Amino acid sequence: MKFLPAIDVIDGRAVRLRQGDYGRSREFGGFSEIFEGYLQAGVEGVHIVDLSGARDPGDWSNRKLILSVLAEAGSKLPLVEFGGGLRSLQEVEDVLSIGVERVVLGTGVLVDNGFSGSVPSELKDRVVISLDFREVGGVRKVAVDAWTRTLSTTLSDAVKKFVDSGFKTFLVTNIGRDGMASGPDLAVYRDLLQAFPVALVASGGVRSSSDLLDLAGIDSGLGTMDAVVVGTAIFEGRLSLEEGILACKA
Repeated sequence: MKFLPAIDVIDGRAVRLRQGDYGRSREFGGFSEIFEGYLQAGVEGVHIVDLSGARDPGDWSNRKLILSVLAEAGSKLPLVEFGGGLRSLQEVEDVLSIGVERVVLGTGVLVDNGFSGSVPSELKDRVVISLDFREVGGVRKVAVDAWTRTLSTTLSDAVKKFVDSGFKTFLVTNIGRDGMASGPDLAVYRDLLQAFPVALVASGGVRSSSDLLDLAGIDSGLGTMDAVVVGTAIFEGRLSLEEGILACKA
């Protein structure tokens, strides 16, 4: 299981949101400095989200900064996942061309079937489908537009749709746990791994190395636990990069 420290970016600054609420953000420093610190620590990968672009796909200010930093890093880049506001195949190809290993697609492919259909088969292994959900009456419903809008589509139906279309890797986040240090939603990952031949990226709620071990220990079933994204626990000092790297290799 890969350990992917997260950097969510607004106005060039690394922030963490509580339950996806832009009004409840905390700032932890400049993107460039934090990214360089991760490189120096020898992390296996980094998960980067342009929150400004996620909220407003027409706002490319963060994307330009992020991509310029990644391009400058060049051969030093670890596995980089990048998402936030990508709305076309051309944008996906542009991001992949500068060294990003995987792009994260969420709202764009969820609300525009033509977008997901435009992704050629040779790129699908480099696409991570982001499915953020909240529980509504005990049902896992997918949310879009930076978590401001909840669809009638269930999480399982969304996964099935994209698996049937040839996608394999899914980033799944329980919005209620994101930024809350309440522990990862082990049940949802277990259910998905048992039902679908997917590679899952877990996100939301990780507090400590024991949570990472719990995620890695989930019975794989038909799928595999590919990676875990950790943000708040690192920024708040409850989990060091070294601890995260070691726990995911255990």
